[in-house]
Amino acid sequence: MVEVPDVTGDSLDDARRELAEAGFEVKVERSFPFLGDTVGSQSVEGGERAAEGSTITITTKGL
Repeated sequence: MVEVPDVTGDSLDDARRELAEAGFEVKVERSFPFLGDTVGSQSVEGGERAAEGSTITITTKGL
């Protein structure tokens, strides 16, 4: 089990990179409207632990 970084508020690129470096797969979901490049939420909260190699879904902030 690996600690999940908190990427809420980060850009999508930074969040993807940080989660990948921690050993996770990343799935992106975009909120409506489909503008914005900032993470509004993540499927596993920062500081919690998840299995290495598991998928963390990050969702963008809507306007």
